[in-house]
Amino acid sequence: MSKFSGRYDFYDYLHAHKFTDEDIKNNLYIYIGKTKTPLEINNKKDLIQYYAYVPKKDKYDKKKKIAMVYLTDKSWVDIEEEQNLNISLNDIKKIYIKCKKKKTDFNEEDVLNQIYHKKIDLDVYKELIKRVKMDYKKADIKGLHLIKFKYLRERLHSELEINGCIVPIE
Repeated sequence: MSKFSGRYDFYDYLHAHKFTDEDIKNNLYIYIGKTKTPLEINNKKDLIQYYAYVPKKDKYDKKKKIAMVYLTDKSWVDIEEEQNLNISLNDIKKIYIKCKKKKTDFNEEDVLNQIYHKKIDLDVYKELIKRVKMDYKKADIKGLHLIKFKYLRERLHSELEINGCIVPIE
């Protein structure tokens, strides 16, 4: 399990295959999502930002000694967080529909009692409820983040700083 996404990701893939900088520059072709053009990579530092992405498939040509890897279009952290938020949003929307059918009040406290069983991210759940209450059909998860994914993002950010890929924020 990777330290960047919580599952076998590109970081683990690179370490399992023990690619050198020479291999990465000349023999490794990396594709993000459905793109047809590989990333321009010169060394391992260029790959750090993709550590939390998940390899969907890879190919290796033994004759040419060339490897191709196809990664998800987003990091696994982003994908999983979106899934978690969308599940909660859909649960809240179901409660909203029930309330409208029964002609009962859709209020924050009742909704939280039905869906909120954690001790974290209360503000995120309240915001989701607010968005559903304001406009059920247009409610979305944009701009919302769950604390459990913050740790993984911070870990990747730290790795980028350590390797000089980004300037630390003071």
